[in-house]
Amino acid sequence: SPGGQLFPNGDTVTNNGVADSTYLLDTNYQYGEYWQATNVSFSFFQDFTYKVNDDLVLNFGLKYDRRILNRDYVINKNEVAREYVYKLSDSTNRENPLNPAIISSFPFPDRPDDITIDQHNHSRVDDKGIYVQAEFSPLPNIILTGGVRYDYNSIWKGVVSPRVGVVFEPTSGLIVKAFFGTAFLEPSARILYGCWQWSLSNDALVPEKMRTFELSAAFTKNNYSVGFNGFFNTAPDAIGQNVDKVPINLGERRMFGGEANVKILLRSLGPVISKLRGDLYISYIKS
Repeated sequence: SPGGQLFPNGDTVTNNGVADSTYLLDTNYQYGEYWQATNVSFSFFQDFTYKVNDDLVLNFGLKYDRRILNRDYVINKNEVAREYVYKLSDSTNRENPLNPAIISSFPFPDRPDDITIDQHNHSRVDDKGIYVQAEFSPLPNIILTGGVRYDYNSIWKGVVSPRVGVVFEPTSGLIVKAFFGTAFLEPSARILYGCWQWSLSNDALVPEKMRTFELSAAFTKNNYSVGFNGFFNTAPDAIGQNVDKVPINLGERRMFGGEANVKILLRSLGPVISKLRGDLYISYIKS
């Protein structure tokens, strides 16, 4: 304000100079935060294959996995109160201060200490698993597959996952496959432990399970092939959020779909193009 102080007796003042303008003094806070999660894990996996004879092959293996997962985020933050001057005739929503803050002048907080794992703020998760699968060919044009996997988790205990399938070649070039399998997907560390105001966590979650049925057929002859694959999946204990943004096991999710494909390979098209391949895929999924 020409000829005097801008705010002598309050937070607004009228400039009675050449042009009348009203100014506003407002105090806001500028924040800076470092968020950190420190996790440790180690794993051991080993797979084996044993060929009993030309018609029978066994695949088996084991695993051990340990994870030490951060629960609450480690946060170091800092804030600075800043006074902003606004010309109300230009910025009724206080979007354009006359004295904007200089980001480089903000005193950022120290990064969180990542030297040690604070055990009271961590959860230890142990996973143990073992599986066996057999591939048996009773006839030259049939392969039967059967297997089972067992996983034990220190939080949600044991999960059994069987799988069976058949591959059949009824005529030369035509392959038909049918499978039934099960699996599970454990909740991530973020939704188990690492929450903030608008995305909460829930350490009582159990893994999503999956049951899948699949049927496919493919025919290949000379330089082209056509195929179709259809599937139907159900997922008990599907994970989602309730109205309060808390992750929960919602119930069963169902999904079905199919895919058709055509492939062609052309050769010797001239001196410039010696080989040309085309692929077309069309898929549909409903969940």
